[in-house]
Amino acid sequence: MVLTVFSDFQSMSPVLQVVVFLIPFSHPMMIMNSLLMDQTLLVVGGLVYMVAFALISIYVTVRIYNSDILLSGWNKMDKLKKSLGKK
Repeated sequence: MVLTVFSDFQSMSPVLQVVVFLIPFSHPMMIMNSLLMDQTLLVVGGLVYMVAFALISIYVTVRIYNSDILLSGWNKMDKLKKSLGKK
């Protein structure tokens, strides 16, 4: 984030641009400068990336916390299969 505050995104090397662009928290820092310089493609790309990152993070979090493995070390389906197999 410090790189995007004190330097221009366009003046960075291409490798550094990719690294900074992959960090989702750097996009809000780049938006104001990009809007002032009329670089709407960078703004839209950043917004799409932040929304995708948020949705993927929410999906992974829901998948982790919906399973019993996290709390008890057991899976619901394993318990169900064992109980049905014993009958």
